[in-house]
Amino acid sequence: MSGSLLRSELLKVRSVRTTLGLTAAMAGLVAFAVLLHGFTLDVEFVAGADGQARVLEPGQLIGSLFGAIAGALIVTTEYRHGTIRTTFIVRPTRARVVGAKAVVALGVGALLGLLANAIALGGTWLALALRGVAWSVSTEDALGVLFGGTVGVALWAGLGLGLGGVIRNQVGAVLGLAAWLLFLERLFLGDLADLTVSRYLPGAAGAALTGQVPVDAGWLSVPAGGLLLAAYAVAAMTAGTLTVARRDV
Repeated sequence: MSGSLLRSELLKVRSVRTTLGLTAAMAGLVAFAVLLHGFTLDVEFVAGADGQARVLEPGQLIGSLFGAIAGALIVTTEYRHGTIRTTFIVRPTRARVVGAKAVVALGVGALLGLLANAIALGGTWLALALRGVAWSVSTEDALGVLFGGTVGVALWAGLGLGLGGVIRNQVGAVLGLAAWLLFLERLFLGDLADLTVSRYLPGAAGAALTGQVPVDAGWLSVPAGGLLLAAYAVAAMTAGTLTVARRDV
């Protein structure tokens, strides 16, 4: 993979307003959701570790969604506007093009993950401080949220990129990712959930990466969640690469 190819893909991401719009929308939604949880949940509940983990949760969930969407858009935007033809004429080795897009997607996802979880930590601390509730998240746990959240959203961006390569339709990819993360997987993890199965879903693996879910209740550990989500991302990117390489534009 050449440096010029990576620079070209980075330029595409930086030069479109969608990237800035996604970042701003994600930051606003995370801040709103965290403050809403922080100010409306019962004081006794948010005083405990489980309650504060609940307030922090939107950082990873919303960050994962926007990371996945950003990854999908890196591929689907070119198909939507037809610029993918020019890209493949200039760079006929399609696998290398997708590889460069994957590197960029992982980088964008990491930045979004860091921002989302930093806002979640800051918003949670602020809400608790204003309500007179002691902050019980240790420095080690906070760093775990930042690092795990950054890695998790980066992997979701790779997963989104792979899905975008398979589907190619921008609206379909975005709606599919939103439906899975915000509805379908939440349903699997709801009251009818059996963690012996649902803990292996990608969203649950991403949540485990932050270290804010109870392992003794059946959730995966941080390393296991990271490895599983990485496997999902690699599988999706491989499928996307093969589809883009073999399918006519």
